[in-house]
This record gives sequence, structure tokens and C-alpha cells, in this order.
Amino acid sequence: MPPAPPGGAPQDGAPDAKKTKPTIPLVPEEIWTKLHPDPIDIKVVVPDEPANHKHSFYGQSVTLVDRGPKVTVKELKEELVKHLTGLGANKIKLSTVKHGVLKDAMTIAHYNFLKGENMMAGIKERGGKK
Repeated sequence: MPPAPPGGAPQDGAPDAKKTKPTIPLVPEEIWTKLHPDPIDIKVVVPDEPANHKHSFYGQSVTLVDRGPKVTVKELKEELVKHLTGLGANKIKLSTVKHGVLKDAMTIAHYNFLKGENMMAGIKERGGKK
């Protein structure tokens, strides 16, 4: 078998496969808000990361109580930083199994978030660290 070409590109000329984002069909935000108008409690799981113990990443869960369907991901992050040490909301990423990393400007209604679903907190990494 010949050696792989430089840069790791496949030999058949096809581009490298990127990590695919989860794709779940979503109900439009306006319809979801009408169907689910009541506030819900949102559980955010903070991982136990020894390298980030200085930011209170001890494996705890934080429950954000009575959050309406129009609350944005950015607003959730701003609430979450009250439970973490030395981090700004802009340094946190929230993700779910169904949707991957959540965008700050989107609401929980946009993601069709239901009571009982969890979010995971993490620290944003910059500069292509792997």
C-alpha cells in the first residue's frame, strides 16, 4: 500500500471528512413556544475536570429554575457563571447530546428543549487545541 499523501487528504481526491453535527428535525420556535409556554427547570452538568477545578468544575449539577421558552443560551450562561469561579459567560460552551454545541443567540424554544433534558457545560477552547 502506498504511503498517505501529505496533508492527510484521501488519495481519491475527496476532502477530509469533518466531524458531523447532530441533525434533529426541529419544530419552528414560534410553534414550539405556543405548544410549551410554561417555564422549565434546566439541569446543567458540569464535568469533573481536575485541570479546571479553579473554575469549580467538580462534577456537580446546577439547576437553573423557571426558565421560559424564550430564554437565550447566552442568558443561561450568564446565570451559570454565578455558580462557577473566574469564568465569564463568553468562556463557557453549553451543549446537548441531540444538538451539539448551542449557539448563544438561540433560545431553548429554538432547540425544542423539554423538561428533563440536560445540558453539559464546558470551557471554550481556542486556537485549534486538540
